[in-house]
Amino acid sequence: MHSSQEQGAGAVNASGSMPSSDPLTASGQESLLLQGPEHDHSAIGIKVLPVAYALSLLSQLFPIPLHVFDSNGHYLKKLDNGDDDNWNVLYTDIAYRKSLIAEVKEQRLTLFTSERPVLLGGVALADNLILLMGPVVTSQVDSNFTKLFAAKHQAYNVALQLCTPAKLASMLLLINAAITGEKVSLTSFLDRFFIHDDTLQQTMSTAADIFYHETVVSRPHNPISFERDIIEAVKNGDQEALDRALNSPFASMRGTLASDRLRSQKNLAIVDITLASRALIDTGFSAEEAFIMSDAFIRSVEESKDYEEVSALARACAVRCTQLVQKQREDAKYKNTIKSPLVQQACDYIDRHAFTKLDVKAIANHLNVSVGYLSKLFKREQKITMSDYMRKRKIELATMMLSNTDQSIDEIALSLSFCSQSHFGAVFQKEMGCTPASYRKRIRLQSGNLQMA
Repeated sequence: MHSSQEQGAGAVNASGSMPSSDPLTASGQESLLLQGPEHDHSAIGIKVLPVAYALSLLSQLFPIPLHVFDSNGHYLKKLDNGDDDNWNVLYTDIAYRKSLIAEVKEQRLTLFTSERPVLLGGVALADNLILLMGPVVTSQVDSNFTKLFAAKHQAYNVALQLCTPAKLASMLLLINAAITGEKVSLTSFLDRFFIHDDTLQQTMSTAADIFYHETVVSRPHNPISFERDIIEAVKNGDQEALDRALNSPFASMRGTLASDRLRSQKNLAIVDITLASRALIDTGFSAEEAFIMSDAFIRSVEESKDYEEVSALARACAVRCTQLVQKQREDAKYKNTIKSPLVQQACDYIDRHAFTKLDVKAIANHLNVSVGYLSKLFKREQKITMSDYMRKRKIELATMMLSNTDQSIDEIALSLSFCSQSHFGAVFQKEMGCTPASYRKRIRLQSGNLQMA
């Protein structure tokens, strides 16, 4: 039995089917009509509005089910293939329908991805009307999946059409722009729903694990042709240019690198991540830090089982690289400390051997220069001694490990080649102004507050 709230304007009729009249255009429903220029058809007593007309055309161009409701969740219009309503989960599961409508009323424009690969979209129209699109699926599903999905929502014979997230999102953004005039970036909109803060946090946590479990050494990174606009945006720290490049029509015109769609996208993402990190390195950023970050993003790509999340991770890496370049350029210290090739090599050596006991003599021998010459050159360019720089880099790695791993303070001190936990604590206190334990406690409290917000 359906709720009594389904009675009234837009409710199902006694036979259980949708109303035969069109509530968007029928006389007597003018308070519920979409906004737009009106054309008076006095001969038949109705008003036909452009948005309603546009929806009917969209349903012909893209066979995606469209559903229009009033603010109380009553059906006003259904545009689909005309099948029996028993397939329609928004008809059979009223609680599900109302939860989606409530979310659209709050967000105004949204996607629903909690039942992946099932996808729905919603946008708030004028006069408190709500448009829901879908459900569709973003990848092929078998009959068992559709039966389970139907049973969950008290429906049967559910036919879930295949549709890319970009296509459904484009329809939503088009309708939203027609009503509000708001221009929303397609990729930014998709990334809101297909990549989450916990995924990015896990990626950065992975970087800490890589630092700890591997002795970082130079790896061959072969030069590969990459989209010039993206490379230039990263090198220039230009986030607006990067956004334009990522939203270019050419962004979706990519090659196929594997027979499996998800595997192909992962391969493309790995290429994009690697080359974004190479562009970052070309600006003078630490090669080892860039490689560690790219390795962390690649691990997240490999662990993902969602096509759109893989794409979003590749874009997120490019954004992160661009932000790092921008930060370098805004940093007054960076502006005055451009590294010579020899000093850059020394910094790279320190980064690669951060988990070993470092000394200036070993670095000078590795670079085939005298200790005195290297020390003076380093101090002149970096405004800091090599010993202080080594200590500073070890403490920076320690903060990452304290923030993102569960290793004990003693283990961290040992892994970074401090002679004792007390020595590590004293150096950390001098550099950071607090003990390692209090730093870890503060970071975790901040992280907990962010998750609760």
